[in-house]
Amino acid sequence: MPLVIGIAGGTCAGKSRLAEGLAAHYANAALLAMDSFYRQQPPEAIAAGIVDFDSPEALDLDAMAAALKSLRAGRAVEIPVYDRAASRAAGRRTVSPHAVLLVEGLFVLEWPAIREQLDLKVFITVDGPVQRARRQARDLELYHRSLARLHDDLARAAAAQERHVLPSRAFADLVLSGTDPLDQQVAACLKALC
Repeated sequence: MPLVIGIAGGTCAGKSRLAEGLAAHYANAALLAMDSFYRQQPPEAIAAGIVDFDSPEALDLDAMAAALKSLRAGRAVEIPVYDRAASRAAGRRTVSPHAVLLVEGLFVLEWPAIREQLDLKVFITVDGPVQRARRQARDLELYHRSLARLHDDLARAAAAQERHVLPSRAFADLVLSGTDPLDQQVAACLKALC
């Protein structure tokens, strides 16, 4: 059975950064990102800015849990490649079993079918102003969001964080600050696994 590390936290808390840091540490690691499991949305709803991408309903979390179960059983899985800028699936890719599986996303600790498969549950916190600044920079630069859409998205993200993400911190084995240096975060995870 592989070692499975789950990383949760609010929007732009540093989940992907930590997952990438841990992947660099381990020679045999695979990443399963929750962002790959966004449900296809009607283009007109996306264009109107009414789709809430920060809600669990926007994701196929059961498919993610099934993919993780297959990987833990030693079977490769096909998962979507999600294009965040275009807000749609852009093909599929194969994820092969590895000795270490890194699972990251907003609701990794909230969703029982995912949480129960994790060996180490990590939650990353970050102060609201830092989180908003990171989200604004990311969404404007990478996803070319308008300021009006960004404002709406930030409001929805804050509501989802209060309702779903922050309560899941109670399931964490380890809580880290998203502003700490990456090497300290990785070291804390490795220590927790000893």
